[in-house]
Amino acid sequence: MGRPLTDESSEEKCYCIEATTGRRFRFDRFPEFRQTAPNKYLARNLTKHQAKALAAKLKLSGYNVILYRNIWNKGNNYRRIFLETQPDPCRCVYCGKFFPKDSITVDHVIPADLAKRSSLTRLKLKKLGYESIDDPRNLVAACHKCNSRKKNLNLFRYRFLACFGRYDWFWRLRLVLLISAGIAVLFVTGLIISYLLSHPVSEIITTIQQAIEKTMLKIVDRILGE
Repeated sequence: MGRPLTDESSEEKCYCIEATTGRRFRFDRFPEFRQTAPNKYLARNLTKHQAKALAAKLKLSGYNVILYRNIWNKGNNYRRIFLETQPDPCRCVYCGKFFPKDSITVDHVIPADLAKRSSLTRLKLKKLGYESIDDPRNLVAACHKCNSRKKNLNLFRYRFLACFGRYDWFWRLRLVLLISAGIAVLFVTGLIISYLLSHPVSEIITTIQQAIEKTMLKIVDRILGE
């Protein structure tokens, strides 16, 4: 028996295709697309069958193609929905400064572009229980400067700040640690300067040479002992 035909109209339209090209886009051949950025074009709400067929056609025409589910694409109103639950002014989780709601951005901790391109990232998001890239747990308030600096990076530093940067105690503790570290550096620097001023230069050089010689002898002994 032949393979039964699927009813395409019954398929869920939950796929996106993103196409990039360095030349003029052929809207006459691909009317499903709209331009979202320079040299970047998007088609949404496609069935899996439509998306695969369209992706194959685009690749034959020389376009770079990414196929993914709608949930990994940024929505249109995630910023408004997120900021409704935030105080005014909002604290940027990356620098700790406060900004009015109308001048702050909303950042995706795990970037949408990474979720589109990486199956491992999508699997991680699913394990975390995120229903979409716009899940509130993946959104944080960030000033324009910090958001521009972060871009599409997914570094541990940003994930750490996303977890703790919203709390006032974190920035107080950070300030205390920085002051303590500064005092420790000044104390050690003072000891070094005091030692240098109280000993002749020749004696200091001799001490350094002896320390180097002892270290080299230990290394040689260890090598020969092996």
